[in-house]
Amino acid sequence: PLCVKQISTLEENRIFGSVIRNRGFDDCQELKTIKLHDNLEKIGIGAFKNTNIEEIVIPDSVQEIGKYAFAYTKNLKHITLPAQCKVNTFGLFLESAIESIRIPEGTTTIDQDAFRETHALRHVDIPSTVTSINLYAFFRSGIRSITLPEGLRTIGGCSFAEAKDIEIT
Repeated sequence: PLCVKQISTLEENRIFGSVIRNRGFDDCQELKTIKLHDNLEKIGIGAFKNTNIEEIVIPDSVQEIGKYAFAYTKNLKHITLPAQCKVNTFGLFLESAIESIRIPEGTTTIDQDAFRETHALRHVDIPSTVTSINLYAFFRSGIRSITLPEGLRTIGGCSFAEAKDIEIT
């Protein structure tokens, strides 16, 4: 990883350029607070993986978020994704503490392990553009109810397995 492991607050003036590189802050256990600048365009693969961030607002300028960007964020409860962002959902919130989320319109696939073992997850807004939910997408999640879009064509194996008391409509 590229970060200084002891960093605890990431303010907009600490990020230079328009990209947070792949694994940029991966495993920075002290990182808890983040404020991103409005010129940021891309958050790379695993950028905040295994950090202790609690909440993050992704600015509308971000056009792309890489897979595993927020995986293993055990304290991340709230996140706001830009409406027009291309999100690679593969393992995006794997074992995070996320409680609810709105997936951006235009997303077509909820990839493998996207919300796997997100025990605090209760609500997901899935856009009408989603046509596929892949393997283990919500495996062992805490989701209680979910409305699937009319255009959904594929649900992969174990997508909702071990998600207790879930109501699917």
